Amino acid sequence: MAVFQYTWGIERPREKKQRHLRNATVLREAALEVARREYEARLAQIEADAMEERRLLELVELSTPGGRYDSTTALQVAAQFGVLPEEGQSVARRGPGRPRKYQPGDPRPPRPSRAKTRAGRLRAKAMRLAKLNAPVLVSPVTASPARAIAPKAAAEIGRALLTGTIAAQQDVVAPIEVDVVVADGALVAEPMASSAPAVLDFAAIAARHQASLQRAAEELAGDELSEDGAFLRSTILRSHRMQNQEFVLWERGQDGARKLPYDFSDAMDEARAAPEVRALFKGFGLSRHIPSSEMSEGEMQAWMQRTIFDDEDSPKADFDRYVKECGSCMGFYQRYKRTFEPEIERERLRVAVWPAIERRLHYVERTYDLMMRGEVDRDTAMVRVASLDCDILDHLLTSSHGVYREIVDAMVWFEGFSRLDIAEWSGHDPSKVPLCKVKQGFPGWSYPKRLHEEILGRYMIEEAWADKYELPDLAELAQFASTDRELFIANLRLRTDIDYSDIDL
Repeated sequence: MAVFQYTWGIERPREKKQRHLRNATVLREAALEVARREYEARLAQIEADAMEERRLLELVELSTPGGRYDSTTALQVAAQFGVLPEEGQSVARRGPGRPRKYQPGDPRPPRPSRAKTRAGRLRAKAMRLAKLNAPVLVSPVTASPARAIAPKAAAEIGRALLTGTIAAQQDVVAPIEVDVVVADGALVAEPMASSAPAVLDFAAIAARHQASLQRAAEELAGDELSEDGAFLRSTILRSHRMQNQEFVLWERGQDGARKLPYDFSDAMDEARAAPEVRALFKGFGLSRHIPSSEMSEGEMQAWMQRTIFDDEDSPKADFDRYVKECGSCMGFYQRYKRTFEPEIERERLRVAVWPAIERRLHYVERTYDLMMRGEVDRDTAMVRVASLDCDILDHLLTSSHGVYREIVDAMVWFEGFSRLDIAEWSGHDPSKVPLCKVKQGFPGWSYPKRLHEEILGRYMIEEAWADKYELPDLAELAQFASTDRELFIANLRLRTDIDYSDIDL
């Protein structure tokens, strides 16, 4: 029977079309479903393994408080984690001795060649010469007369040492330190004069210095001060200031300082965020569990409706259809994780940089107020803000640098104090910023070259601390000097060379 030959073979077109259509639809969906299940199972296994690793890491961290292993704490932690060994269960121990250098089955390295080559002969000759030239160490106690080369007086010296030492006369077995003295041609061994350790009467020392301190404190109320009194007054004033001064925190709007229209006190309060900052983040204020798979169905639904089905990326009407197709909101996340997870991670980074933005806001307002009062010039003020930006980014994760700059650039700052203004002032490209890390060295790109020498000398960056301290009168100072224990101990250390670190005064 004749068979019609097609270009693809002898299969009829209708049958070939049906076969390919079935492969492209039914079999494709079945294969995709199998691959999807395997992929989700693999992801679940990876997450489970990661959770187990984090659990074991937590076990080690809780068992080593302060960086050292504590057996009592470790037993409690092991009981809490359910990893205590059962009774009677033997613990694997390391075998005695050094581990084997070569395990069974390991090939041994080839032995050095013993061929009579020129190199071998030179090596053997060098070894023989080394043995001949090596010094011979002979013990003076056990050396035989044939080997020890001694002068004629060796016998006399030996007899004198045997009969003249304290150990020989008194049968002392314990070792004694002696001085060997040559007198009238004979050797005499005398015990070394041992000085007994001096016993310090700490109570007497403390009483003597307490009386000295009291007399000097009483001098403070007089018209004239002795040299000790003047020295002690400076010590008392320094100690009094250290214990009574209060560091004053600068508050926004203090002394009429201008305030920028921003509030970063609560990272999760959407009402406090400025519109220009709020518009940068679609998931502002939503939950941000780590990992995202731990979110509830409602939390994941809020993320989907806020970031994807918002009539910008996708129509809102498609939300129900996709949830039904994927089975749940978490199923949608698992299927579109690569496009969905970056939005959640972006919200995590926003919360992480929020305190840093608040720190920059307060610092800029304070520095601008100092500049407007004439306490610092504009260059100094801008150098301090630029230095603060580098310091903030040095303490933030590198992945959050872009989010920090994005928020800062969206805000309205005082003239000259935005990141872009500082970039124009320093002469660097704000779109090509090097890595702001201490290990990169001095960030010279962030400042004009004309100011590098002053900045390296730290004359422009350092600023005085704001503190509150009232100078006491003489009566208060004398009372403080007579009762303050920290000052008393410090005075003893300054005026003596005795270490009082282990003495309770």
